Amino acid sequence: MIVIASRINPFFKSFLLLVLFFCSFLFDWVPFGIPIILAFYFYHGNQKAIRNTILIACFIMIWLFISAKPLDDLTVLDWIDVISSFGLLPVIYLLNHYNGQRGLNSPVIIWGFYAFYPLHLTVLYLI
Repeated sequence: MIVIASRINPFFKSFLLLVLFFCSFLFDWVPFGIPIILAFYFYHGNQKAIRNTILIACFIMIWLFISAKPLDDLTVLDWIDVISSFGLLPVIYLLNHYNGQRGLNSPVIIWGFYAFYPLHLTVLYLI
């Protein structure tokens, strides 16, 4: 990825990132997914910068959810969005305790992660 990114024209790279950023408004994590991924890319090895990016994203998400309406008008679903924003915070703990070594390489684990996301979304949809 880094080798490919270094060969791309900087203008085209910026344009592509901007397009991906605006496309992200249609999916989960709205505009926060792409910047967080970029933070992992640009700040690779700098735990403090990644932690600060995650904290900033978390608090901006909370602020956007709360400031969108008066507090009296927030519905239960709005409060669920606010509370779920705190789900970013455990990532900081996990990153601080990551030892840099690759985990287990079992096919069951690998395919389990590939299957988990669509399966849990299907279960949530059926509920």
